[in-house]
Amino acid sequence: MSAEIRLSTSQLLEELEQLKVWSGPKIAKVFRKTQIPGYELAPIGSGGFINYREKFFFITNAHVVQTIESGDLFGKIVVPFKDHGNEIVRFISCKMDEELDVAVLEIDPVQAQSDSDKLFVDQQCFQDPTQYLDACNFAFVHGFPASQTNVESDGRTILVETTSLP
Repeated sequence: MSAEIRLSTSQLLEELEQLKVWSGPKIAKVFRKTQIPGYELAPIGSGGFINYREKFFFITNAHVVQTIESGDLFGKIVVPFKDHGNEIVRFISCKMDEELDVAVLEIDPVQAQSDSDKLFVDQQCFQDPTQYLDACNFAFVHGFPASQTNVESDGRTILVETTSLP
């Protein structure tokens, strides 16, 4: 399915403000620990929370996870899970597809079901994606997969051409 939507820069900024309010519980920034005093965390990307087949996941791009130096991935990656970053996600596994630029990190199920300001997109969206998208307007538009995304601007409008899931 292909669609073309044209927005002026001001319209896009207005839409982004609405997206920030809506996406806050479902999308999170990803940081890596730097061990540099005063700059302990460096932003490296973003991703979303999904509950699928009674398991809990954080989906991001493979290139985001690959910015973590070799070694203890789970000790160096930081994804806030409670308001104001007071708690970070505890991951138990990570699988990546470099060609599709996707990384799937499984979240500790006890933590995932604890009280948090984050919400998980559930399996309903996979069973009937059209109805789900019509109801919540949920889309990862931050460049997935990165190799299939083009962003162009002529100063008045921004054109985003992307292939996305599902």
